[in-house]
Amino acid sequence: MMVDGAEDSVNEDADSDAGPCVIHIGSFRAHQSDPNQEGYASTKAGQLGLMHSMAISLAPHGIRVNLVAPGRIKVAHECKDGDEKELSGRT
Repeated sequence: MMVDGAEDSVNEDADSDAGPCVIHIGSFRAHQSDPNQEGYASTKAGQLGLMHSMAISLAPHGIRVNLVAPGRIKVAHECKDGDEKELSGRT
């Protein structure tokens, strides 16, 4: 399974036998969610299932499939209302 011209764009490393790879960007929300986050959690769980299915289907072609699932990342001023609640001690 090769895209036309793909050989030209691949940097061959003589010391590496790693083949093509698909990387999905997911979230830990596939495993753990918060209230009222059903839509987001279900899409991330679906993405995890897609990754598993693709990994099984593409393995015979030498294509690896993985998913990077970062945890919660706290960002200042992500949500003005949330920032104000935190500063005032409200939850």
